[in-house]
Amino acid sequence: GRVVVIGDAAYRPSPLTGMGTTSGLVGAYVLAGEIAKHLNDSKGVHNPLVSAFETYDSRFRPFMRQVQTLGPGLWIPSSSWAIAVVNFLIGIFAFL
Repeated sequence: GRVVVIGDAAYRPSPLTGMGTTSGLVGAYVLAGEIAKHLNDSKGVHNPLVSAFETYDSRFRPFMRQVQTLGPGLWIPSSSWAIAVVNFLIGIFAFL
């Protein structure tokens, strides 16, 4: 079967980017626009939805690659020890 994932779950931006809601909303906007454009201009196209999805992917993927790539100098913990250290530091900063 097929699965559809929508919103920020579909694009998996890092929580550190703060771009979850933005990517979900922009993705829905771009996809709706491509579907509307391809359904309205579907003369001679066998399956306008497939064409709309392909165009959506080619237009939206560069934006999401940029969102998924964090800026230079931003450190992301990858081990359980590093995550514990980050959580400890965030806990300390919360009380300052």
